[in-house]
Amino acid sequence: MYLSDLEASNLFSQIPDSLQSYLIARGGQYGISGTELLRKVPQHLVDNPLDVEEYLRSKDISHIQATSQGGSPNDFNNWIFEDPSINRARGADPMNFHEKISSELDNNIDAYLIDSSTPDDLISKSVSIDDIESVIAENNFEQLNEFLESNLQELVSSGISIGYVVGKSSRQAMLFLRDIDWRRFRYDTTYRNIVVNDAFKSFKENGWKELTKSLVIGFLIVGFPPLRFLFIGKCVAGFASFGFRWLASRKFVKGEIGWALTRIANCFDTLNGFFSKLLKFAEDIVGTLVEFVIEIAKGIGERISNMAEGIKQIAQNILDWILNFFDVEKVNLIGY
Repeated sequence: MYLSDLEASNLFSQIPDSLQSYLIARGGQYGISGTELLRKVPQHLVDNPLDVEEYLRSKDISHIQATSQGGSPNDFNNWIFEDPSINRARGADPMNFHEKISSELDNNIDAYLIDSSTPDDLISKSVSIDDIESVIAENNFEQLNEFLESNLQELVSSGISIGYVVGKSSRQAMLFLRDIDWRRFRYDTTYRNIVVNDAFKSFKENGWKELTKSLVIGFLIVGFPPLRFLFIGKCVAGFASFGFRWLASRKFVKGEIGWALTRIANCFDTLNGFFSKLLKFAEDIVGTLVEFVIEIAKGIGERISNMAEGIKQIAQNILDWILNFFDVEKVNLIGY
């Protein structure tokens, strides 16, 4: 979970002098060394000094047993990183088990968001609105629909059951997409939310099949990449990921529409990587939590078998919290 002393020491010697100085100054007030601070920085941030500094500047060093109540200021097991508002509101009260779990989880989510925003600028890699409009243009409609319908066999070879894609044709999806004002969709938050809600409502009421959902969700995300947060929050990442894999096969029609689809598929590749990384992150968090709860149980001599249901419920609650964290109805992450 944490870097070892040796790993942190080696890393400390390699980071820029300015970050070394900052780490020394941050930990110095409590007698915590710079390498020990690095040990508790989430590991997926340590390859980027800018990420490390951004993370540290957003956190307090919070003591589980307050120093004013006799807690050690520099004992590695008596402090964690925590959001400043929460730490300062607690004051000298000791941190309870639930608060520690919540802080650790919040730290990992904050670190993930920092990590995901720095190396992969998905906005700059997004395709142009002209590409989307080329694909769904009226003069390309029959050509594209024929292409989509004729490629169902590709879905089967990818391990997708044909039963999921037969039914309503891609024509319905393309008609839905053609009615969208894409330029307004990109810049008008209210309009964008209406379009997305209409899509979900149609899926629910009309029973759109996997292919149709993939097309619509994929094009909506290409039109405005930050929608990745919304779709993760809505638990439909599988649909989008499926659409990415399918379009990214690059067996496209020729000409202008083919070039536009290729550029869109390249964008899907990048976004698909983000989805995979986020879902893996959620799994890791739940796995870490389960291990932590089991370790606590062992420490107090509880029988693990008797705690199985409790552990499962805690893990599910945490996973739900992660998914809800990215829900636009709860956190306004996509409105510019």
